[in-house]
Amino acid sequence: MPDRAHPTSSVSDEPTPAQARAWFPPVPGRYKALGWKEHLFEFVVTPCGDLMLPHHVDAARKGLDAHAGDAAHLFFFLGVPMEGPHSKHEAHVFDTAIHRQQLQNGHQPVLITRTVYAGIAVCQTIFCHYPGGAELTRGDEPLFAWVRFEVEDVDDFTAPHLGALGVNVHVAKFCHRTTMVKGMNAFFDPVTPYPRKLAWEKPFLFEKDSGKVRLALASKNPVNWWHTDHKLHYDSPLFQSTDNDLLSLQMPAKQGAFLDLVVPVLGVDRPTIAAEIALGRDEALRQTLAFWDGQFKNAAIIRTPWELANHTLHHLPIDIMTTAERDIDTRVAALPTGSYTYEGVWPVDTAMAAVWALDYLGFHQQAADYLDLFHGSDPVPPPGKFFANHPGWLSPPKRYSRVPWVANHGAILWAVAEHGLITDDPAFIDKWLPLLLHAADWIAVQRRQKNHPGHMGLLPPGVATDDGAPGQFVWNDAWCYKGLVTLVTLLERLHHPAAPRWRQEAVNYRQRFVEVFRDACKLTWKDSRGHAHPFLPTNILNESIGQAFHGFYLDTGPLFLGFAGLLDADDPLMHAALAWFTHGPTARFHLGDSDHSVPPALVHEMSSCEPCYSWNLFLRLARNQRAPIAEGLHALLVGGQDPDTLSGLETRHGRFGLHASGELTAGVLRLSLVDDLRQDGALHLLAAAPASWFTPGQTVEMSRLPTRFGPMSLRTQGTPDGLTLDITPPNRHAIPAGLLLHVPLADLREINLDGAWRPCDASKPIPLPHTRALHLEFRR
Repeated sequence: MPDRAHPTSSVSDEPTPAQARAWFPPVPGRYKALGWKEHLFEFVVTPCGDLMLPHHVDAARKGLDAHAGDAAHLFFFLGVPMEGPHSKHEAHVFDTAIHRQQLQNGHQPVLITRTVYAGIAVCQTIFCHYPGGAELTRGDEPLFAWVRFEVEDVDDFTAPHLGALGVNVHVAKFCHRTTMVKGMNAFFDPVTPYPRKLAWEKPFLFEKDSGKVRLALASKNPVNWWHTDHKLHYDSPLFQSTDNDLLSLQMPAKQGAFLDLVVPVLGVDRPTIAAEIALGRDEALRQTLAFWDGQFKNAAIIRTPWELANHTLHHLPIDIMTTAERDIDTRVAALPTGSYTYEGVWPVDTAMAAVWALDYLGFHQQAADYLDLFHGSDPVPPPGKFFANHPGWLSPPKRYSRVPWVANHGAILWAVAEHGLITDDPAFIDKWLPLLLHAADWIAVQRRQKNHPGHMGLLPPGVATDDGAPGQFVWNDAWCYKGLVTLVTLLERLHHPAAPRWRQEAVNYRQRFVEVFRDACKLTWKDSRGHAHPFLPTNILNESIGQAFHGFYLDTGPLFLGFAGLLDADDPLMHAALAWFTHGPTARFHLGDSDHSVPPALVHEMSSCEPCYSWNLFLRLARNQRAPIAEGLHALLVGGQDPDTLSGLETRHGRFGLHASGELTAGVLRLSLVDDLRQDGALHLLAAAPASWFTPGQTVEMSRLPTRFGPMSLRTQGTPDGLTLDITPPNRHAIPAGLLLHVPLADLREINLDGAWRPCDASKPIPLPHTRALHLEFRR
């Protein structure tokens, strides 16, 4: 694919949502986490609607070691009702082809799974409820999953012969695993018995020894039930014969019949779950939806013509707050990188979440809370033996850290400084500013170290990624530069006396990096058209071509330099970097769908390794390339997550339950509409948003949208004759370099501002007044 180096406004160049849906095949083994804001544990739902309680994951770090043994897997089998001990029971197959999942209304935290058994269409719904529907006090309070099985439709011939439908529940030891092997995102180990003996006394299934309830029947309509602990023989290679418990419940095979179960995330006593049952499903659902709706009362509103984008932006903060947790004793919040997997904190991801998914969408308190973890004590040391000891190093506490990266320091610095710029929160700035200045000094001190084998003036060799090998990686220097230059912008706004010093430090850092980096780009390669390009290393200390065949070369390599600002988007080196991934050797031989293990390429403008690290999109933003931005956003929406459950992917064949791809989606989408980063002191509107959003009948709406200059609103309406815009500019800060509108369609020839029509040139941004509300009209 050629590098489209000039802005395009042609709608025909852009893919449609329907076309994008066909780009990436469904990934088997997806799973979705459901829970409550900042609770220590979540429920995890398989594609079949089974319920997993993975309490063994990081239970020790959470201070809840005793609950590690509560890890369980609840298999739900639809079939012929059991009426006593059976020697054989048919297991459903872990196959997404016979189950269909989606979120209620496209985004609400109610998961719907539909399936068919013997001519009976069954809808299963699952949502999580905390009694009272309020904020948590500790983080390990009783939390319940309400599970309903409802008959949606029946076949008139089949149903009368069946008579009743069995909902059979098998409680087993947790047996689910995840991998990054293609086609094996998730699978089961052989099913083994739940380690504690269970007993049934209607309506409770409980542990005999402790009396703690693991499941309860909440239906008020008559339901037959059987409980057995006989040996089960499964007709599937995924399962082996097990001595275990099976609960068989019955419901009429009639349309409208339903059965409700309540599952606590941790075992609870009978009075506690009895109170939840007495509350009732309808009230529990009402409280749940009211709670999550309440989280959005001060949030920004962004609506585009793409419903999947709208649903993603709405559900993303819910997913993040569900993944987040608070320490029971200290009450400090943390944002692990994922639910069930990646339960540690990777600060780069937390930083991206804080800025793009929280601050950009108006969730400022949550962003501040999750960044606060890095203001604490007990940090891990910088991962490298050449770093000078210095108190300014930013890091998560040891109990949350997994693989430390030098890049973490710069990412934390960037996110904290950006939060200060967006919110102007004086308490936050006063709390963080001394540490931010120490963090800047940490960078300056390390750049001046001379007792290492690397290039002077850059950071000493250190670990950049989970790869673990030290080097002078562009990922480390670029993140630290990005953090430093963002801090400089904040200091200049504050008229801080140290601002000139750190501005000069940033200038010197950039100059030195560019000097070293250009000299390191000595190797050349030819594309399929015979054009020669320089090869850009990712480890400047080792300029081997072998770097290019690992996925991290794309995800954490030279493309990131554009976002960081160390190289301009139109620098020939950045064009060469993008050319490598679009029509270079690895792109030429790429076979289509993304996979982390193959040499990396851009697939529909999305990284073939980790979608959340598609840094090419920031080059497209800076060049106003609407069609590639549309392509990349579509790819993230349908390939960087499961588009039905909005469960984010680590890689296309990696782990689910991560929100990083959604963070990038939110950041790129917002910047395509409102960009306060591309030019110091300026605000650019509609510079790279998909042209199709502005065609007749299409509407884009933003309100309470946070920017560095304050909140703003914008609404566009495509008309048969052209386009109308209503803009309320931000007024918290002046916009010294101007409010600049980019005409989104090339065929718009005239603009009406303040009642006067005049010609407009769609190739140039239009300066607008920024001290008052504006109504503009365009016509062809």
